Amino acid sequence: MGWAEDLYARVDAKDSQAFAAAFTPDGQFKFGNWPEATGREAIAALCDQFFSTIAGLQHTIVREYRDGDARLLEFEATYTRHDGSTIKLPAVTRFLMDGELARHAQVFMDVNPLYQN
Repeated sequence: MGWAEDLYARVDAKDSQAFAAAFTPDGQFKFGNWPEATGREAIAALCDQFFSTIAGLQHTIVREYRDGDARLLEFEATYTRHDGSTIKLPAVTRFLMDGELARHAQVFMDVNPLYQN
């Protein structure tokens, strides 16, 4: 399993601590329009907050692009709402890396449809 697949397996398991461990200690993470989180503890807390709003999720990586210390992951995320319905949303995440750890990541995604019926 590659780096990206491993990372999204952590997310799909809703394991916020394991996801945050993929960042440098002072790493930054921004999910859509949510406020940016800095540091592993804040990243895990942001993930826990988001995970509490859904029953489950599954990522499918479409493409991965690399340029120097930057990685772009194009993916589709299928979310399961608490009522059992699902929605698939496209997104891109940009990672700026420090070796095998992310020092900054930003998810470009409109999550609003997830909360609409």
